[in-house]
Amino acid sequence: MAIRKRYVGKIRVAETTQQIFVEGAKVSKVEKTIGKPDEIKELFSSLTNELKIKLDEIDAFVASNSMSGLFGIPEFMRYVFPSVFGSQKVFFEVGCEEAAGLCAIVKAVDLIKSGLFSRVCVISVSRAHLKHIDEISNIIFSDITSKITSTIKEYMDKRGYGKEEIKKSFNISFERSKHNPIVQNPTLKKIEKIETDLMPQFLNGAGICIIASESVAKSKEIKVEFVGEKTVPEENGKLISVIELSKIAYEKTNIKPDEIDIFEVYDFIPPMTYLWAESLGLDEKKVFEKMNLSGGVFFANCPPASSFIRFYEVFSYLKNKKKGKRQGKIIGLASAITLRTLSHSSMVILSA
Repeated sequence: MAIRKRYVGKIRVAETTQQIFVEGAKVSKVEKTIGKPDEIKELFSSLTNELKIKLDEIDAFVASNSMSGLFGIPEFMRYVFPSVFGSQKVFFEVGCEEAAGLCAIVKAVDLIKSGLFSRVCVISVSRAHLKHIDEISNIIFSDITSKITSTIKEYMDKRGYGKEEIKKSFNISFERSKHNPIVQNPTLKKIEKIETDLMPQFLNGAGICIIASESVAKSKEIKVEFVGEKTVPEENGKLISVIELSKIAYEKTNIKPDEIDIFEVYDFIPPMTYLWAESLGLDEKKVFEKMNLSGGVFFANCPPASSFIRFYEVFSYLKNKKKGKRQGKIIGLASAITLRTLSHSSMVILSA
């Protein structure tokens, strides 16, 4: 049977200096359905065929887990993945609540940097198979909603923002989400009251990508500039983990916030993008210009695939801009955070 491992701490063996690239990525539709066991297999086959990569050219798989396996993800990995991808492959599992999809990207890059593997496939999937899942989601997110609401209120009050600013961010996100090809949610609605309308439903979705070192990468179009994650003590009203992680990222890459073309954040509640923008060092005036308020987690909650979709949308943005023959370097940043405590965040910066 396949080797199944959990991460404990960080992998660091003999970090190489070679560059790392995202060879390709795909996501399924995000919708109110029960996931099919063949969904990942279909995505995998489609992506590897496009890239002309064979199974034996992939050294390992990293699969993201979320919320202690509430959705049966460990069982899915244990029994379905080996039969789909081949029992000789090594499977690593990453568990990190809402940020699991991006954390899986971080771990995959760490594996390549360590010299253990040259090409890694990342899998992110939601499988909401439980009965009464909507009622369960209300229970799970009640404490999160309370925390986020108080965080937003504190921040907005300090900034002197009122209901108009909050309404504006909701409406922009709502309108953009209706045109997002990934999200297929028939229950989208305008928000009337934050306190009562912030209960998302669990939707199903999946994502897959292949990351490789410079020595084996067949596509070197999208480069990984930075990956990282940070855990810090919780501090009310502040995204300290995002602030500290972004400082590390900018120092290591010599990239400045205003040089980044697109920020994809985990927009559980649209007004939080103001706080997120400030934490990332982005000028508040550019929030709606550079933040991709595409509905995200708020309008389509599907942990852990929703975090992975943040990465995918940055990847797609860079690919499309590159096709448009834009001159110069294009940079995108994806960021996620564990909303229950706001203490752990993950970040990926890509360039084309």
